[in-house]
Amino acid sequence: MSREKNNHPNQEQKSQPTWRKDLIEIVVVIGLALIIVFGFNWFLGIVLNTDTPIVVVTSESMQPTYWGSRRPEYGGDSDIRKDMLFVRGVPPSEIKVGDVIVFEPTTEDIPIVHRVTAIYYNETTGEYWFTTKGDNNQSFIIGMGVEELTINESRLIGKVIGRIGYLGGIISYLQQGRGQIILIVAVAILFIATIIWSLRPEEEDEDVFSSTDEKEERLEETSETVTVEEITLIDRFSSLYQKYQKNKQIIIPLVILTIIIFIPIIDTLDANWGTELGIVDVSYIKTEKYELPGGEQWFVFADVTVNNPGFWHHRFQKFTLSIVDPITGENLGNNTWTIVYNFEGEKEINFGAWVDDGLLVSGQSYNITATAHLQTKFGKTWTTSMTTPFTFSP
Repeated sequence: MSREKNNHPNQEQKSQPTWRKDLIEIVVVIGLALIIVFGFNWFLGIVLNTDTPIVVVTSESMQPTYWGSRRPEYGGDSDIRKDMLFVRGVPPSEIKVGDVIVFEPTTEDIPIVHRVTAIYYNETTGEYWFTTKGDNNQSFIIGMGVEELTINESRLIGKVIGRIGYLGGIISYLQQGRGQIILIVAVAILFIATIIWSLRPEEEDEDVFSSTDEKEERLEETSETVTVEEITLIDRFSSLYQKYQKNKQIIIPLVILTIIIFIPIIDTLDANWGTELGIVDVSYIKTEKYELPGGEQWFVFADVTVNNPGFWHHRFQKFTLSIVDPITGENLGNNTWTIVYNFEGEKEINFGAWVDDGLLVSGQSYNITATAHLQTKFGKTWTTSMTTPFTFSP
């Protein structure tokens, strides 16, 4: 007597293609991704209290503190070494000398990133005026829509609070024609590959209602040994992923512990041993007079070279530059250089300090003193300094 095969009532339903459901899921995921991408700037603007929470450095005026070259000799617009900066909107009263601010030019739409060297408050109008300078500029930019000697508070966008290196270069490249084409092609390939993957035929589940003879036949057909060549790369990744899912409670803590322990060790071993942390060199350049909102002042230009060997537990916070009368010991003017990230290696900054008109005497010698403010991750702070003399000659 022949045995009739009983079909499971849900078998036909389970074997139906699910490409419509997969396609809907893909569209939903892509839609959420677009919302996140285009809504990120809006959300960040609310958190940081500014309409421009992110800027890409587009010139070399702040090098080597912030990289953003666009001149042909520096690599031009295709140079990927551009920093992306995070900007927080703050009241003008919270800006301090030494802060790096972002402000609007008077003729262009591209924001400018420069360091504050002087602040003037007009008690009559209640307005703040700022004077800025690029760390790589040999003089102040007067004209060209910058007018950095007299920046009204209405042009202030915010203060730089963070940096991601190279990301600005990637963003700039993707905004160009070639970069946009590459981005569109990459997204299209990913989208098509995802659809093809979702439409692939699924392996049939074992029919628990099939006869014993049919089961034995199937086992005989699949009993051949699978060679290494027949195992695809997808199978390997699938196997690894399954193992990860089973042991992720152990793997994730181990990865975090490894990062905490070994990265500082590797970073310290890679440090530039034998070099000094702090001020490396100070050299006088020139002295020039400028008209500021508060009156005429002299600016003493100086090159300051700083160094950080790269020890993970050391941080170069800032340095101050002071113009000192060596006879009286009086501090005639000072300026501050700050940095929002812990750098490694040497940086040469074109810096300087303002001195009120009438305090410098022609032919007299003065001292330029640069003092580095250093800190460890364990709370210890200390300073190192270097002094160089110069003779004032208007």
